Amino acid sequence: MAQSYSSWQAFAHDFVTGRELWVRKARIEWAGSKEDWVQAVQRLLDRTSTSSPWQQVP
Repeated sequence: MAQSYSSWQAFAHDFVTGRELWVRKARIEWAGSKEDWVQAVQRLLDRTSTSSPWQQVP
């Protein structure tokens, strides 16, 4: 069953958490730092960003 999210913020939280768990379990290094991924997600969540696809889809 596919999960749906009530907001992009909820999706972003689960994305970062899931990636962190996956990286730990696989015992591999992050491609970039965790902070880089968090910053990328924050840019996608930025409501003032007209280029963010997450701001173009409600």
